[in-house]
Amino acid sequence: MVIKLTSYISLILKELRKLNSRLDAVLEHIGRISENKIEIDNLDEETKKLLALPDNLRKTYLILEKRMPLTAEDISLSTGRARACESSYLNQLITLGYLLKKKEGHKTSFCKRRI
Repeated sequence: MVIKLTSYISLILKELRKLNSRLDAVLEHIGRISENKIEIDNLDEETKKLLALPDNLRKTYLILEKRMPLTAEDISLSTGRARACESSYLNQLITLGYLLKKKEGHKTSFCKRRI
């Protein structure tokens, strides 16, 4: 009985050492991430607002930095996404106050609003 118990304790200690080693590796990795982390407080307001956008909306918004005004079709050609998706993203950006919509006849174009 004592031998069996000693054997179990040895196995438990061995597993605890493995876990401790893994935990040390995780903590070391977290330390490296923290060292490389950009301090968000040092970023300008426009960059902070852009980083707050989901990736899909940010991609659409950044296309408009290259040239304006653009239609949903123009943007879809640049992003490779469907025009309907881009139209939805553009309307979301309008609702959030990032873009302005301009209609000229049947053509609707979009341009950036200063954020």
